[in-house]
Amino acid sequence: MQKATIDRVDELIAVGCVPLTPVAVADGVRSILASDDIWRAPALPKNLNRALSGEEADRLQALAPYLVECAERLDEAAVPATIVHRDFHPGNVVVRDDGILLRDWSFATVPQERMRNAWRVAKPLAAVVELMKLIELADLVGPDHDFNWLPMTYGWAFEEAECRN
Repeated sequence: MQKATIDRVDELIAVGCVPLTPVAVADGVRSILASDDIWRAPALPKNLNRALSGEEADRLQALAPYLVECAERLDEAAVPATIVHRDFHPGNVVVRDDGILLRDWSFATVPQERMRNAWRVAKPLAAVVELMKLIELADLVGPDHDFNWLPMTYGWAFEEAECRN
């Protein structure tokens, strides 16, 4: 799917796929890591008591300059764009008589395709992109985060903070 869409990026954007460029990821890093209302939220039952501790939040927020630098370096790599599902899990795969169907493309984006050459700077950004998606979901359901997307967000944030320490 990714290789087949390399030359169709403009068409994909025209039908609603959101371009997820390194510049957009850098902007997302700056925005979401500055959100104390997320990272320093109390460990509430609705968040499954998974909010970050003060020290964990400090470590995560201290990563912002490094992650922005990674996004800038990835942008300099100038790899071609393609489509990525962004919500790929077994629940979104259906085996049918006529083949396999990937469903729920609601978070599909057009990020960079040739990550192998730029993997060192792209890898830390993968968790940030997941954080951006989960925070977007939490924002969509409102300030009470009734959908409980924040517990998953804290898990990704914890992993991100640990990867550099």
